[in-house]
Amino acid sequence: MKRITFITTLTLIAFCQCNDKENYYATINNAPIINIYSGDEEIEGEFIRDSIKIGGNKKTYRVEYSDEEELTLSIYENGILYENYDDVYYRLHTEERGEKRIEFYLRDSYKRVTKRTIILTSFENLTPVARLKITVLNDGEVEVDITDSYDRDAKFGGRLTKYEYIMNGEVINSNLNKIRYKFFVTGTKRIQARVMDNNNAWSSYVEEYITLAF
Repeated sequence: MKRITFITTLTLIAFCQCNDKENYYATINNAPIINIYSGDEEIEGEFIRDSIKIGGNKKTYRVEYSDEEELTLSIYENGILYENYDDVYYRLHTEERGEKRIEFYLRDSYKRVTKRTIILTSFENLTPVARLKITVLNDGEVEVDITDSYDRDAKFGGRLTKYEYIMNGEVINSNLNKIRYKFFVTGTKRIQARVMDNNNAWSSYVEEYITLAF
């Protein structure tokens, strides 16, 4: 009987020591860390706001996490489980306007959870903006420069693809953002220009009046 009691006592002591050890590690355990990158740039903050152009390039986030034990990473899109990952390049492409909520949950074996959220707003194409500069040269010749024109969503893959000039009522379509044109009659001249982006959207016309005397 004493022997059984002795063994039971040792078992209880070992069990208590084991529980104390687990409680100790649980107490000093730090929450796991999630690092999110857009390109080579790390994005800070628990909540991240970003945007994506409809029909444009895919948006890619690199997700890294670290801890000294095995972890579980879960990703939800608008509340729906997307997938469980180890290491992940998370790519997004959208054809719908609106807001998407992407949530990253990282859980360790002590049930400590770290959460990062991306709120992604998708938008339609932004029309480009034309900028016009005219230099009067010799004998009625002018240089028409629209190199300062730009696509408002250039950072989402937008770019200028075509340039249109109107001089003396003549429409000139070109892939050049600077041209020369010669007038043969003096007087006040109206010069117009506009630009097109890679979504086939034209800017508004810009115009300038010049007076030639030669």
